Amino acid sequence: MQFRVGIVVWSIIAASVVLTGCAGNGSSGAQSTFMQRCTANAKTKQERSDCAWKNADRMASGN
Repeated sequence: MQFRVGIVVWSIIAASVVLTGCAGNGSSGAQSTFMQRCTANAKTKQERSDCAWKNADRMASGN
């Protein structure tokens, strides 16, 4: 029973951390991701699509 309580407590903590990060929207000084920077600078739908391809290439290469 205590094991279940521990899992519930850690789940609540993890959810709080995730929600805090989302609610902060990067306002805590966290760096933006490659994809966020790329799409912010993209002006057309094609450029946003190119960002997705470049991001996929980066992730596949491990960078």
